[in-house]
Amino acid sequence: MNERMDKVPAGAEAEAAVNNKRQSTPRRAAWLKKRNRSLSLIKCGIVGAFGMILVLGALLLLLPCFRVQSIEVKGNTFTTEAEILSAAQISIGTEMIGTNWQEVVSRIEAGCPVRVTLKLGLSKVTIEVTELEAMCFEYGNRWFSVDNELKVLTSAGSREDFDGLLEVKLPPLAYLCIGEKLTFADGEIDRSYICSMLELFREQGITDRVERLDVSEKYNVSYVLDGSLRIVLGQVKELEEKLDLVNEILDRRAVVDDYAVVDVSNIKKTVYRPLSSGDLLLAD
Repeated sequence: MNERMDKVPAGAEAEAAVNNKRQSTPRRAAWLKKRNRSLSLIKCGIVGAFGMILVLGALLLLLPCFRVQSIEVKGNTFTTEAEILSAAQISIGTEMIGTNWQEVVSRIEAGCPVRVTLKLGLSKVTIEVTELEAMCFEYGNRWFSVDNELKVLTSAGSREDFDGLLEVKLPPLAYLCIGEKLTFADGEIDRSYICSMLELFREQGITDRVERLDVSEKYNVSYVLDGSLRIVLGQVKELEEKLDLVNEILDRRAVVDDYAVVDVSNIKKTVYRPLSSGDLLLAD
């Protein structure tokens, strides 16, 4: 009787052997490993998606909290802060994170004659501008501004619109278009001397003191300094030596005249001549 209980039916024993063989085959093991990996990836995906939902939800709650609380405009002289902010299309309350700041820079540079650098804080925006306008001039009953390379930037109806900007008297023009360089009637003459004068003023640190520059004749260049002196340079050569002579002449003045002409066009024979009226600074 015990022998009968210990015996396993032949069919069951064969089936168990087949199952064990299936589980122990390399193909079966590889399938199980692949399935477990897939299940792990699915679990990770579910966890990752849930995490992203939480992050997005947090951002939607926090983004409105990061808003512009102060705006500072630096480096502007001729372009007003109102003009820059109008072109930027930002104001107090603008979202810091949700705003495309590169587009803000592009809007300012497209709307104002400046180059822009933005500095962003948690709630403060600093707009640092470099103004391109170097001079202004009158043409056809209108006023125009140009940059250091004589590219026309903007136009206005009166001189007051360019208050504080250096006024220049140019040679006769053949063509003028905003956004393009000036074209002069005599195209064969090199006009680089005009830009050379601006560079010279910067090097000498007198840009802010020069009110009017006359470059209408290449060999008779002059400018008005401090609103009371007309400096005649003549040809644009030996400029540093000529400016040194101007400083020496002014330092030697015993009496300070209200208006005067300092002519250093001939460095061997300089002239200092008092004027009775400021009107003669331009007419002389």
